[in-house]
Amino acid sequence: MTYLKEEPYFGMGPMAVGWHHDESLVRGSPVAVYNYSSSDPGTTSDKKACWRAGLKVAWDIDTPGLVLPLQPGDCYFMMDDLNMTHQHCVLVGEEPRFSSTHRVAEEGDSTLDYVFGRTEEALSNLLKDSTLSNASLNSTEISILKKTEEIHNEVEFEWLRQYWFQGRRYAKFTDWWCKPIEKLEEDWKEMELMVSEYYKLKKTPILPLQQTDRSSSKN
Repeated sequence: MTYLKEEPYFGMGPMAVGWHHDESLVRGSPVAVYNYSSSDPGTTSDKKACWRAGLKVAWDIDTPGLVLPLQPGDCYFMMDDLNMTHQHCVLVGEEPRFSSTHRVAEEGDSTLDYVFGRTEEALSNLLKDSTLSNASLNSTEISILKKTEEIHNEVEFEWLRQYWFQGRRYAKFTDWWCKPIEKLEEDWKEMELMVSEYYKLKKTPILPLQQTDRSSSKN
């Protein structure tokens, strides 16, 4: 598989998944990974031919890393704070592989209820009709506009881009995420409209107060 990136620090070989932590998990919770490849247990003599997990100290390329061979049916666990103090990667083997990762997710800012609550907060500042042809901002207060743009960016970079980068390939197995993502895209477009409305207001010329007073006095 010449198109795969080589592990860059320890010469471990091509990687299916690069060095990373698992994110948005309950602190100190375990991570379990089940591994299965199509070869029978004990038939692979060359360790480079089997799938492997790499492990290294986080953000450290001086301390040597470890390589753990994975045989069909193996399951490995990252206990306590290992997922935070170390990074792991997956190194490619020659056989087709299935894996299943099991985590305890942190629900605080990683749920649909959370993100839809955020978009509802942002869109409460948008006055609109059913066609969005006469949209306007309820308030142009800087703190409100700043909060709206923070939510706008969060929806785009933490949800929509993540889905289109890696989530849509699962749509052929389940369409569960399709409707929520469509709703988030609609909300994102309305927040884009809010940005546009703000810039329209910024381009509207406003006469200085003294000039306005002079114009009034001439009349």
